[in-house]
Amino acid sequence: MQTLKVFVCNDGTATIICPGCAKHRTIDATGIGASRRELRVRCSCSREFSIILEGRRNYRKPDLIFGHYRKKDGDGRCFDMTVEDLSCGGLRFSSFRDHHLEKGDLVQVEFPLKNSRNDKVQALAEVRWVNGYMVGAEFVDLDPFTEKTLGFYLMP
Repeated sequence: MQTLKVFVCNDGTATIICPGCAKHRTIDATGIGASRRELRVRCSCSREFSIILEGRRNYRKPDLIFGHYRKKDGDGRCFDMTVEDLSCGGLRFSSFRDHHLEKGDLVQVEFPLKNSRNDKVQALAEVRWVNGYMVGAEFVDLDPFTEKTLGFYLMP
């Protein structure tokens, strides 16, 4: 049975599209909530499939991209990082050394995208969480070009 990922919008709705006939239905997912468990769906065309509701605001692409970061108010030193996953809203990266980053810190990140033009992303991000060498950060005021470039890169 085919399993589809369905994103829950900010207003709590989710649109389910049948992979067989392309009929769509928007449901109120606030009572269901975003979960990692599969829900079975049957379309009026008799096609059965499973969905997983995803509560993230943006599609997140797993990736392994080597890049650099530096703390905005630090001493200016650059540190190596590996981008583990990426979305239009932020990234998760790991550092190779003790980074001394804390929630709320601003970091300047720089990494190349794995696309035909090898576009380079240079962005300011706010650290949202830290777990050992792993860091989650949200982009702050992306310029329109970078936002558009990321959007195309992240298309599934």
